[in-house]
Amino acid sequence: MGFKSNQKNLTFSDLEKSFKDEKNRSLKTLMNLEKVISWDRIESILLKDYPVGHKREGNRAYPPLFLFKCMLLQK
Repeated sequence: MGFKSNQKNLTFSDLEKSFKDEKNRSLKTLMNLEKVISWDRIESILLKDYPVGHKREGNRAYPPLFLFKCMLLQK
């Protein structure tokens, strides 16, 4: 029976992506927003109006903070 090796060798695409991440202004902006905004307060407000159910059937609901961040990215 064969198993995949756990060696972490970078491919050319991994190397190229690492260089692009350093110069990506959008990614830097999002990281700065993550540090500056108090997401806990926003999440508490969202949880008041968006209760996450605990039903056994169906898929789990997305967290409201995740949906809010997605909406911000769309705008």
